[in-house]
Amino acid sequence: MNTGQTGIPLRVLLVEDNEDDALLILRELRRGGYILGYQRVETPPEMLAALQQQTWDLVIADYTLPQFSAPAALALLQVESLDLPFVVISGTMGEDQAVAAMKAGAHDYLMKSNLARLLPAVEREMRDASERRRRRQAEYALQQSERRFRTLIENASDLVMLIDATGLFYYVSPSTERILGVTGEQLLGRSLFDWIHPDDHPLVRVAFTQTLEQLASPLALQFRLQENVVNWRIFEVLVKLFQDPTGLTGLVLNARDLTERHHIEAIHRTLEHERKLNELKLRFFSMASHEFRTPLSTILLSAQLLESSRSDRLDAKELRNLKRIQEATKSLTQMLTDILTIARAEAQKLEFHPQLLDIEQFCRHLLEECQLLSRQHPLEFEQEGIPYLANVDEKLLHSIFSNLLSNAIKYSPNQTKIRFKIIYHAQEIEFQIEDMGIGIPLEDQQHLFESFHRGRNVGLIEGSGLGLAVVKKCLDLHQGRITVLSQEGKGSLFRVCIPRSG
Repeated sequence: MNTGQTGIPLRVLLVEDNEDDALLILRELRRGGYILGYQRVETPPEMLAALQQQTWDLVIADYTLPQFSAPAALALLQVESLDLPFVVISGTMGEDQAVAAMKAGAHDYLMKSNLARLLPAVEREMRDASERRRRRQAEYALQQSERRFRTLIENASDLVMLIDATGLFYYVSPSTERILGVTGEQLLGRSLFDWIHPDDHPLVRVAFTQTLEQLASPLALQFRLQENVVNWRIFEVLVKLFQDPTGLTGLVLNARDLTERHHIEAIHRTLEHERKLNELKLRFFSMASHEFRTPLSTILLSAQLLESSRSDRLDAKELRNLKRIQEATKSLTQMLTDILTIARAEAQKLEFHPQLLDIEQFCRHLLEECQLLSRQHPLEFEQEGIPYLANVDEKLLHSIFSNLLSNAIKYSPNQTKIRFKIIYHAQEIEFQIEDMGIGIPLEDQQHLFESFHRGRNVGLIEGSGLGLAVVKKCLDLHQGRITVLSQEGKGSLFRVCIPRSG
C-alpha cells in the first residue's frame, strides 16, 4: 500500500497485471490532486482478500488479465454486495465488450491510450457514488421510520383511523379487531357513521366539518362506536386534518377507549351515593335508638319495680303480663341495638378495637349469662387444644356468640342440649354452636345473613331476622368466616373461625 502526501484522499483498488500501466493510472490520479491509498491485485483471491481487509472508494480494472478479467472482478464485487465506482480500462477492448461491461454494472470504460478521460470519469463517478450512498441512507432511514411507525401503530392500545371527507375508511389500525371485534378488511370502504351511535351523529358531523374547514384542528370529542354489532363502547377521539401528496384530504382519528373508565366512574358514583345513604341511615337510626331507649328503659324499670314491690299482691295472670312487658321491652331494645350495629357497619363506622383476650374465660362467662336467661336448655362447654390469648374485639365477639347462642336456644325444644365447643388451631380459633332444634330449610340457607330474613319454618317463634346479619358484620371486621350445616327438623351446627391475630 503506497500513500501520497497532499490533496484529496482516495483509496483505489487496481485490478491490473502490468505494473507500468498501473503507475501511469496512479500518476494521472495524483495529477488530479488525490492522495492515493492503493493496492494492485491480479487474481480473484487477491481481490477478495483486499475487499475483506478494508474499504475502497474506487475500483479500476483492466479488461483482460492472464488469470482474471474486468467482468469477473465486477461479478466478485456484486457477490460481496459492494456498490463501488467501477471503471474499466483496456488497450484492446472493442465496442461490443464495452457495452457488455456497462450492462453488467461497470460505471465507465476508457482506453489506455486516452487516460486524459480518467480524471473526469473518476470525479463524476465519485459524485454519483456519493449521491447513491446518500439516497440509500435516506431510504434506510425512511424504512426504519416506517418500521417504527408500523410497530407503534400495530401495538398501540388506541384506535387509529384514516377517513376521507365523506367518512369512508381508508385505513384502520390492527387494534380495531381487538377492541371492536371487526377487522380492517370489514371496515375499509365503509362509512365510519355506520359504526357511530345514531345519537352521536350530529356532534360528530359538526366536528368533522369544522376540522375539514380548518376551523378547529385538532379537535377532541367523545362518541360511541359499536362493538361486535351488539354493544357500544365510549371513545375519546382526537380529530386532525390529513392531506397527502396524492391529493387525498381527510381526517385522522386517534380514539382511546374510555368504556372501562366510565364504568369505574359510575361504580364510584354509585358507591358514593350508597355511602351517603348509609350515613343518612346511621344518623336516623342513631337518633331513633336514642329517642326510643329512654322510654323503653322507663317501661322496663317500671315493670320490674311493680313485680318486685307488689309480687305478693299480684295474681299469676298479672305476673305473666309483667313478664311479657319486660321480655317485649328487652326484645325491642335488642332490635334497636342490632339495627344500629348493621347501620354502623354499612356506613363503615362500626368500631373495631382488638385486644388480647382470654378466650376460654370469655366463653365460660358468656355461657353463664345465657344459662341464667334460659333454664330450659342445658348448655355444654367443650374445648380442644391448648388455650391461648387471641387478639379480638371483646364487644363484637360478645355480639357474635350471644346471637348464635340466643338463636340456638330460641329455636330448640325445651330440655334439649346446646353444645358450645372451642378448638384451638395454630393460626385460628374454631367455635362450634350445635343445637337439636327446628333446623333451617335448604332454600333459606343462602339468605341466612340477610337483614330481616327468617326461615319459613319459624312459625310463631318471635324474632327480628337481624341476629345473623349482625354476626356476619362483626365477623367481617375480624376477617373471620362462618359456615352452617343444618337439616330441617334435626338441628343446626354453626362453625365460626376467627384468626388468632385478629
